[in-house]
Amino acid sequence: MPGISTLTYLLLNLLTTTSISLVGLLGVWATLGRKPHWFIRCGLLLGVILLGLLIPAHELVAMYFVQSMTVISALFFYRAFGKNANVIRSGLQFSLSDILLFTLLTALVFAAACSTEAGSWTINKTGFFMTTGFIFGLATLVACGVVFSKKWLWRCAWFIILLIALLIAALSHYLKWNTGSNDPFVPAIVSAVIIAWLLLAKYSGFSPIEFASTPGVQSKSIQSQRKLPRRIFRTAWMALSLLILIPTAGTLYFMATPPPFPETILPTPNGYDTFVRVGKELVKITVPDLSMPGSITKQSLAAFKRQSDGLLAQAHEALDQECQCLAFSEETWQQSWLPEIQAIRELARGFAVQGYTAHMNSEDNKAIECYLATVRMGKASSRGGLYIDALVGIACEGIGLNHLHDLQTSLSEEQLLELAQTLCSMQELNEPLEVIAARDEVADYYICGWVGRLQLMLEKISQPDDLFSKKLMGIALQRRQSQYQILLIEIALTRYHNKHGIYPQKLDALVPDFLGELPKEPHGADGFIYRLKETQSNVTNQPPYELYSPGPNLLDDGGNPNTTNNSFDDISFSR
Repeated sequence: MPGISTLTYLLLNLLTTTSISLVGLLGVWATLGRKPHWFIRCGLLLGVILLGLLIPAHELVAMYFVQSMTVISALFFYRAFGKNANVIRSGLQFSLSDILLFTLLTALVFAAACSTEAGSWTINKTGFFMTTGFIFGLATLVACGVVFSKKWLWRCAWFIILLIALLIAALSHYLKWNTGSNDPFVPAIVSAVIIAWLLLAKYSGFSPIEFASTPGVQSKSIQSQRKLPRRIFRTAWMALSLLILIPTAGTLYFMATPPPFPETILPTPNGYDTFVRVGKELVKITVPDLSMPGSITKQSLAAFKRQSDGLLAQAHEALDQECQCLAFSEETWQQSWLPEIQAIRELARGFAVQGYTAHMNSEDNKAIECYLATVRMGKASSRGGLYIDALVGIACEGIGLNHLHDLQTSLSEEQLLELAQTLCSMQELNEPLEVIAARDEVADYYICGWVGRLQLMLEKISQPDDLFSKKLMGIALQRRQSQYQILLIEIALTRYHNKHGIYPQKLDALVPDFLGELPKEPHGADGFIYRLKETQSNVTNQPPYELYSPGPNLLDDGGNPNTTNNSFDDISFSR
């Protein structure tokens, strides 16, 4: 699982070790247990394994089933034919009732397999987990060899195998060998946990597993332990049993009890529906690419205007309607949102081209209206949605803000003042991060599968106030806030220049005539970085100053990206 913390990784390994050890011990008990009847023991083991279908986690069911079958088959034949086994020996004798009961167990297994969705059983995923289950079955057998071997030479041999496995795991981890697993220590740790449990159960005196060599006769090792303080062994055995059982049971409960779907009442009419419909129509039209101004011609702009004016007019009207997207519902949570997301982004591009065309025709008021429509649509289309909807909305807002940045130097004082007031009022329309996070957490449970649910549970335990996805979303919202604040400062700088003919040496000169107060830097820096350039740029509309935020890393990189992750770079419009 990429991007998880060290504590989350350790909790994941703890959970993996305990759950696999539990299934391994149940397999040993099903084969070597004294009471109750073998059918009940095997039925209980099968029932525990099939609990994974409640999640559903079909790959885990396959892994645990292969693990338990590996343990049961090996121990059964060793019990029947092994000459040195320190367990009850018996021949392969089955009654008619045994055969019927075995048939019933087999039918239950096939019924569970057939009840799963066809898409869940893929060679890549299920085959890997089944192979992993066989490895864990062997790890369980190694533990049984250490505990059950009658002669100390055999016990030492099994112990050496365990040590070699630990050594190989350590080498593969530190030398970064490609073993196909991120947790090479788990099989060896599983063996150690099972060994500890079996030995504590043996010396506690009430083990559910048969250690005697003949029926009704206690081994000398057990008799010799009567003088030892059995309470210590029993306490340690119960503590280890709880350590194995509680994490697995708690995880199963969390992953098998889904949170309720949030009740969502969509407005009628809903502007979001119009956005999606218009955006899907624009996908069929060739929208000029404003990021490549050299490829834009008057003919292409005129053609787009003829084809899109009617559609964009409907979208402008929808901006005045109440708007809310449906994050997911009990009927639609499995659907793909990609077409809707693509439609929203295409509509933002359409608004931007419409504003660009108006600016080229010297219709700056209409250009402002179109660019602000892009910003408004980005906010409105993400309301009621998930992280992905919020990120798409931020991207749409960025399109409008970037074009307003390019336009503001050519606007009049009245237009600049009105634009600044509009941008200030728009910032109050943002949904709080906590509201978006609450919806996304519920959606993760249904959308991300059992792996995503497991990671979410572990992250909530290890870092409840700093979930990885929530942290990244918070950074994205702060970057958007920085863009708003930078644009407001740029508008104030343009107004200052229009009045005094020069740009101020410091931003403090903008207060109070052009700004009521300097906007705060959202990431926690002392303020936005501003300095006049020593040389003038030959680029048209390029301001003679640098204005940017240091970004989430709070490092001044000169307004330029300096890291491999652009989310943490400086934030400005000039780059």
